Amino acid sequence: MELVKLTSEMKSFKAFDKIRLERTNKRHAGARAKRAAEAEKEEKK
Repeated sequence: MELVKLTSEMKSFKAFDKIRLERTNKRHAGARAKRAAEAEKEEKK
């Protein structure tokens, strides 16, 4: 194991927020894709 100095970037990183955001994005990806496909279909009319 190697010790490293903590940077301000490391200290300000919010791991829980990042995981929560990615989980939400994954959960809603299908609905967003469907909505985009429907919008594209409407645009072609």
